[in-house]
Amino acid sequence: MPTVLKLDFFGEAYDEEVPAFIDLGTEYFHRVSGRLYDKAALDAQAAAESYTWGTNERGVAPVGVSLLGVLAASGKAVPAVASPAGAPITATVSKVPSSTLNDTGVIQIGGGPADKAYVITLTIKDAASSGDDIQNVNVTKGMTAAQVAAALAAAESDPNATATASGVSVTVTPKTGSTIAKLSVTVS
Repeated sequence: MPTVLKLDFFGEAYDEEVPAFIDLGTEYFHRVSGRLYDKAALDAQAAAESYTWGTNERGVAPVGVSLLGVLAASGKAVPAVASPAGAPITATVSKVPSSTLNDTGVIQIGGGPADKAYVITLTIKDAASSGDDIQNVNVTKGMTAAQVAAALAAAESDPNATATASGVSVTVTPKTGSTIAKLSVTVS
């Protein structure tokens, strides 16, 4: 992909593949000037000037871009940036399917990003199926609730049911004219 140069808030050229302003939490590091700016103050100044931030003009440093050397060379102290704290992943059946034909069930995923590895056991049985569809889905440390929901939906394999993820919810739909006889989820 060719490099695309754009002009940042200060009129300096930047490559849109790497943010011009690296978000350090309470400050922005401006890569071109090597200066640190108070995040709230710079955002307020941009808003006061009705400035619209460009594509990837602000963001986190991509993998492979080290701020340590750049900041050290500029004489700035290297700020400590806390990594996002993980949280337990939860999974619950938030809507139990009824015995009404074509009624759906919903599984809600919460928490995250995952603080450790988990295994989620998904059990689905459409009334037209001969047995339970049991899937063990591995959740790796750092996965978000939406990623877990997508993995759970992708793992479903009952030939008479479908599962689709939307955000942090998984909707389980029976075969047309059938019902979901069993829907459960456990996290370990």
